[in-house]
Amino acid sequence: MVEVALEICCRVIAHLIFWIIIVILVTPAVLFVAAWQRGSYWQNVRANYVKFFEFCDPTTFL
Repeated sequence: MVEVALEICCRVIAHLIFWIIIVILVTPAVLFVAAWQRGSYWQNVRANYVKFFEFCDPTTFL
């Protein structure tokens, strides 16, 4: 009976350690991808903003 309880405890601990390692490895990758996408998103917004004002430049009609 004690052996079964010990085996269950070891499996639970091993499972928790596995998921902790996965979280430690995956979280920085997810944050990096999110930051990279956010940066490229704002670069596109800025490029479109500049493109719009180049198109609407009132001095081009003078």
